[in-house]
Amino acid sequence: METKIIDYIVIEFKKGNLTLGSKLPTERELSKILNISINEVKMELKFLKNLKIIEAVQGSGNYITNSLNLDNIIELMDFMINIGLIKVSYVYDFRKIIEKQLFDNNDIQITEECITNMEFALNEMKIYYKFKDAEEILIKNDFKFHTELIKCLTNPLISNLIYILSSTIKNSIGEFWKKSNDDSKHQLIDIHEKILKLIVKYYNKQKISQEDWKELIELHYKKASISIKQ
Repeated sequence: METKIIDYIVIEFKKGNLTLGSKLPTERELSKILNISINEVKMELKFLKNLKIIEAVQGSGNYITNSLNLDNIIELMDFMINIGLIKVSYVYDFRKIIEKQLFDNNDIQITEECITNMEFALNEMKIYYKFKDAEEILIKNDFKFHTELIKCLTNPLISNLIYILSSTIKNSIGEFWKKSNDDSKHQLIDIHEKILKLIVKYYNKQKISQEDWKELIELHYKKASISIKQ
């Protein structure tokens, strides 16, 4: 599912036309602006309301949430997945779409600390992936690798959103490390290494191909998603 409302919010957020607490256009207006059906608008709004990214005020409209309590949202998302109101695969795909776009609008500012911490997490995965009963170490460092990247995002709305989605599917992604053979684990680690090389290249102010980035993110999700229950 295309996340056109999120794209719209991010663009308007960067322009200064929207901020936390801002009112969104009506459903009909969003349908016209984004060239999608009213049903698609309703579906996206419902998902964003479940994430507490937006909130509805009766008789007034939909607003970007003024403050985000990340722990409460993650707890709510976990509950909704457990009772079947949200599919893990949907959350997973949602995060993939957002991560693919990170370099499109220069929403990221890489730091030396970020690279150092990502390198540490990657090296831990390289060391422990063949060890028995090391799944928790692998899960922890996989999550750390992506969390460090999130810290470098300059748009707080996007960084909070990706953190929520990442935390929500952390246990599901952990199934990959628990159930996969050494070859599959090594392949995923190799993808992480290629992602880090692009990030280092960007940090060194070298031009990177957005298509290469998107291809790597797609490959990462394709490999890791074998454990995701639909």
